[in-house]
Amino acid sequence: MADNGTTIIVVDGDLSGNTIDLTSPARAMQIIGDPNFLGGDRVDFIDYFLILNQPNTKNWYCTEANTVVFNPLFIGTKTRWPDKILAVLAVEDEVWVIGPYKSEIWWNAGTVPFPFQAMPGNIIEHGCIARYSIAKQDINIYWLSKSPEGIAMVVRGRGQSAQRISNHAIEAEFLTYPRLDDAIGNCYRIRGHSFYKLHFPTADKTWGFDEATNEWHEDNWTDFNGILRRSRSCFYAVAY
Repeated sequence: MADNGTTIIVVDGDLSGNTIDLTSPARAMQIIGDPNFLGGDRVDFIDYFLILNQPNTKNWYCTEANTVVFNPLFIGTKTRWPDKILAVLAVEDEVWVIGPYKSEIWWNAGTVPFPFQAMPGNIIEHGCIARYSIAKQDINIYWLSKSPEGIAMVVRGRGQSAQRISNHAIEAEFLTYPRLDDAIGNCYRIRGHSFYKLHFPTADKTWGFDEATNEWHEDNWTDFNGILRRSRSCFYAVAY
């Protein structure tokens, strides 16, 4: 979900989507009827464009500037590695295009017809094993990685590169879980500490990384049988 100041777009991974007009008193949800809308797993905003991936393809696309109008020529293709796009995210003045095995960075070059171009000479040597593990905070992107060489490292994307932030103990723990592809990531900040949380629904585990200390911790609650369960606070919003 993302907005351009007047309209929110909501997508959920299929070929449909909805808008919410923030200027309307009712703020009712409307189905996107534009024939050039291609669906998406995630939507973000950069330079007055709303950006999305086209599900199950190597393509990503954007609206026309400052509108929710889709142009069939406003589309780009991931070319650095022959895998499909899981998500596109805006970080500062760049678009991170993340695939299952490799990722790449694009920028607003002002070209025609598609305004974005791939960053010359750049490839991110980490893809993603769980599309919903991807989360953004400040100038950082976090995700549970996969590459042709292996899986289950947590990486932080910053400044046109991705760096490992997990450690051997955490990675060994992850490899004991029955599933990794269902991981969910999110971020929040409290009392000067910026956290990336990684939830594993099937394994019933939650782990957190603290940017201020570069330390990991497990986040649990105890049920009535005394069993430790994954954190119940999976999503966050700033309020009040």
